[in-house]
Order: sequence, then structure tokens, then C-alpha cells
Amino acid sequence: MTKIAIKEFNKKIGYRLYLRRKILKLSQRKIAELLNVSPQSIQNYESGKNSLNIFYLYKIAIFLGVDVNYFFQDINDSDKFADSNRMQELLKKFVAIKNKNVAKNLEALILCLSND
Repeated sequence: MTKIAIKEFNKKIGYRLYLRRKILKLSQRKIAELLNVSPQSIQNYESGKNSLNIFYLYKIAIFLGVDVNYFFQDINDSDKFADSNRMQELLKKFVAIKNKNVAKNLEALILCLSND
């Protein structure tokens, strides 16, 4: 793997960490405490600047309630990876809706549209 490919790989894994952390409304500090590292280290992992070692990735996966494969899902297929990330972003935005009625109506609309 070239240095450029490794950096892109790290960015994709870091982005998945970022999305899942945001969906669960966790701070970088909380993840840092889990790993006994600085919040700056988590920022570097999320940005792809640094590589996560497999032990940290395993601990993070358990803490975030996902299988380790979550971080690698569709990683070699750029289109599928982008689609998956778009879905994660939409989920993050849906979870952030504060008005329960709006969220419930949006869910009903999505279910209605998807039954076509």
C-alpha cells in the first residue's frame, strides 16, 4: 500500500468513528478516556492523520456498540462507502431532531415512501 492509500484508508476508518460517535452524542474526550489517550489523539484518528491500532479499534467498536467490521464496510468500493456514509449522516441528523412529533412524522413518511 502506498502512503497515499494508507492515508485514505485511515481517513475512511476515522470518518466512521466520527459518524458513530456523533450519532451516539459522545465527545472525543469520552472515547479518549476509554483508550487512556488525549482527545487530540481521537481527533487525529478521526481525521486520518494517525492510524488506529487493532486493539483500540476493537475497544472502540465494543464501546460504540458495533462490530469491528463496521469500520471496514464497503471500504474498497468508493460508491458504496459514500452511500453508506450518506446514510450515517442522515441518521445523525434524524437523531438530532428535537421535536418528537416531527421525527415521528418523518419516520412515517419514509416508511410510506419506501413501500412503493
